[in-house]
Amino acid sequence: MFIAQAVLDHETTILNITQANLYNKTVWQKEYSAKAAYGLKDMLPSSWHALAERMRTDTETFNMFYRYGNMVYVCTSKRAIGNGNWQYLLSLF
Repeated sequence: MFIAQAVLDHETTILNITQANLYNKTVWQKEYSAKAAYGLKDMLPSSWHALAERMRTDTETFNMFYRYGNMVYVCTSKRAIGNGNWQYLLSLF
């Protein structure tokens, strides 16, 4: 019997170091869900490819993808597709 299995979503959680130090307690926080953040219908490669294609012209989505991929709380710079970041986007293909 074959049972199909698939990834349903990707969620990233972070440890809030400030709260951990203040309260001497580990506090994990959900940072984002890939499906919700990028509007993906599923986690299939075709959906990720469509996202990469969309980011070719959608600077806002590209910047969000870049921030999530580079630790949101550390990376606060605004990056635009036209500013030499094609290498980053092309690495997705």
